[in-house]
Amino acid sequence: MARRPFWLLGSRECRRYRAIGIIYLITLAEFIILHGKSYYLAPAYPMLFAVGGVAIERIFASHLKWLKPVLLSAMLVMGALFAPFVVPILPPDKLVAYMRAIRFQPPCTETSHTAALPQVFADQFGWEQMVGSVAHVYHDLHPEDEKRAAIFCQNYGEAGAIDFFGPKLGLPSAISGHQNYFLWGPRDWTGEVVLVLDTDDDDERQLFASVQDLGQIVSSPWAMPFERRTHIFLCRDLKAGVQEFWPRAKKWL
Repeated sequence: MARRPFWLLGSRECRRYRAIGIIYLITLAEFIILHGKSYYLAPAYPMLFAVGGVAIERIFASHLKWLKPVLLSAMLVMGALFAPFVVPILPPDKLVAYMRAIRFQPPCTETSHTAALPQVFADQFGWEQMVGSVAHVYHDLHPEDEKRAAIFCQNYGEAGAIDFFGPKLGLPSAISGHQNYFLWGPRDWTGEVVLVLDTDDDDERQLFASVQDLGQIVSSPWAMPFERRTHIFLCRDLKAGVQEFWPRAKKWL
């Protein structure tokens, strides 16, 4: 992949498209310096694959014609070998067995990734069950509490699941301090009653006058492990005002 932007930079034929190579290298350097995740640059690669395809075709057209079937065979074999890691063609248990059989472990893209499945798959499990657990607790609240209760999530994945699956279960929109959810604010939450999704209640006991553990969410055995450890805490009476608290809720990781 690294040769493709250099062909863009050095070839006279590619002068018109040189900006693509420059933009890619600048962005790559930025992500390396800022410790960005490997998949952040994924949208750039279709352009580079197109450029690389042209470059390789030119080489094979004038030299090394005999390598064409070899390269095609290698591409087919490698594509078939690694297809289960990018396309959901195997059920979870068979995918785990397949990984063991070929002795391949995909790289971790998150520091907290300890799931048996690759994260791209593990992150697709457990959301609907989680929202069902929250809905059960929410509708079991006293009617007055239910009217005032907000649902606070620790990350955008949980908040997005509440917003996606929640409306048909009668749940309000989620609030969260994580990434863009922070920008959308606390909505109409008054600070009186909130259901907080968290793995422990250490922070909540410092922030609220009353904290009650309503139990662990129902999840999938294939979900990310930290999601399976999540509890629902009923918290009452935020000690600081909502406007004072919200800037402290910001989490941009």
